[in-house]
This record gives sequence, structure tokens and C-alpha cells, in this order.
Amino acid sequence: ASDGPVSVLLVTAKPQSLTAEALRVHPRVALDIAAPGKLPSTAHDLIVIEDPPGAPLPPATHVVALGVSPGAGAPLTLGDAATANGIVRWDYDAAYFRYVDLRDLIIQNAHVVSGGHAIADSASGPMIAMAPWPEMERGGLSPTRGVGGELVVTGFTVDDTDLTLRAAFPNLMANFVDWSAPDSKTEPPRGVLSPSETIDA
Repeated sequence: ASDGPVSVLLVTAKPQSLTAEALRVHPRVALDIAAPGKLPSTAHDLIVIEDPPGAPLPPATHVVALGVSPGAGAPLTLGDAATANGIVRWDYDAAYFRYVDLRDLIIQNAHVVSGGHAIADSASGPMIAMAPWPEMERGGLSPTRGVGGELVVTGFTVDDTDLTLRAAFPNLMANFVDWSAPDSKTEPPRGVLSPSETIDA
């Protein structure tokens, strides 16, 4: 896999948020931060959305929406409020969950994620889901480098959890960066455990 830079756009009303800090200190991330409604038009490898974007997203191949809707036309949406917020299962094979343990994660408020493929579940339904986003021409959003887009949506914001108090948080952000790296499609991210090593005996 390439060790080159990964261009990341963070859409947030809080430019000093812990998400911003985790991305800012990552050695591979070339970070742009934009306020909702003031998005750039330039393409990025990864867009992370902390607040509703308020405008069409620019071109990207990977989008992560943290407890908010990524916009009209997205294949994943936030559904009903969850009555049971605890994560009871997550996909150990998913690249974004390497070195990430979601057991006993405290989630104060959450919504079930509708659509796509569930990669983390509560008793209420999917808490995190992913889906291909091939219609990325919508609103000016189009795939770059000739590949289809991918979207991950969480049913909760970072601020509604104790995730930032855990080692899992910077690992999760680093995994999203590796997942979206332009040349990382044929090899697993460097320095990660195999799925079998992450499952308790």
C-alpha cells in the first residue's frame, strides 16, 4: 500500500473538535476543514462529516458521516431513535474496526441506520452501516480515479459517546484514513491485526 498523503475534508462547525485533532496529528493526512454550507469544490480521498453539510459534497471516493445525514440521495439514512444503544456485534473483518473494540461503548443518544450493510448492531438495529455510493455525481459529487464511492454512517455523534476517551478513537480515525488511501485497495492497512486475532477466544 502507498505511504503517500491522504487528502481529507472534515465538515464541522467545531474546527477544534477531537475528530479534527485526531485527523490533524495523523502523519499521512492532508487536512482541510470546512464549515457547513461553505464546502470547497476540490476532490478529496475522504470526507468526514460531523455536522450536516448544508451543501452538496465535493468529489470523493470515501465518505464517513458521524451521526448526521450525508445529504440527499445517500444510500444510508438515519432512522428512528434507538431504544437500546449498546453495541452487541460488529464486523471484525471490516478494515475500519482493526484495533477497535466497541464492547461496553457508552452511547447516550443514537438512531438506527437504514439501508446498506450493517457493520455494527445494537438490540434496536444497525448502529453503523456501509453502502456503495455509485451515484456520486449527485449534486456535483462524483467518483475520482475511476472507482465507485463508499459511504459509512454511524447512528451516533462522537460527542454522544465515550469513544474519545478510548484508544479505539484514534485507531478508528487512522483506519478510516487507511481505508480511503488511494493505493491501499490491494493490501490490508499496515500494522493491523488479522480478523482472527481481534476476536476473543
